[in-house]
Amino acid sequence: MEDCIIPNIIEKILRADNQEKKKDCFVAFIELGHHLFANVEAVSLRKIEIVRATKEVETARAEAKDAWAEVKRLK
Repeated sequence: MEDCIIPNIIEKILRADNQEKKKDCFVAFIELGHHLFANVEAVSLRKIEIVRATKEVETARAEAKDAWAEVKRLK
């Protein structure tokens, strides 16, 4: 757990010298977590798009290869 940054951040928040500062730090921490989650979701969606596009490219390549073989056969 020493290398994990989240427990270190929480520990620093708890060591803050007054309640208002603790609250502000905690709110910032929660907002960062929200942004991190949103970015992870965006990356996940992009990965799905890439997988779909890769499958479409593979299909198009196979169709082009078949078409080229047909052209060669008809010559």
